[in-house]
Amino acid sequence: MAAESTDVRLARLEGAFEQISLRLSAIESRLEQMDTRLDGRISRLEVELGGRVTRLEGKVERQFYWMIGLIIIAILVPIGLRFVPLP
Repeated sequence: MAAESTDVRLARLEGAFEQISLRLSAIESRLEQMDTRLDGRISRLEVELGGRVTRLEGKVERQFYWMIGLIIIAILVPIGLRFVPLP
């Protein structure tokens, strides 16, 4: 009788371990899917962010050149006016 109850208990434990193994496998596959999706989203964000940074750099560069041009004009106009005779 004791041997039978031990066999039954072992069978239940084996079944429980199999269920745990199946559940862990399912969790592992879901984590892998989430990892894949997350990698894809991060890649898309990197591409989008890179494009935005490139556009922003171009805009800042254009504004810089405009500012330098205006500063040069602001310096040269008073100098040029000294050499132009006034009526």
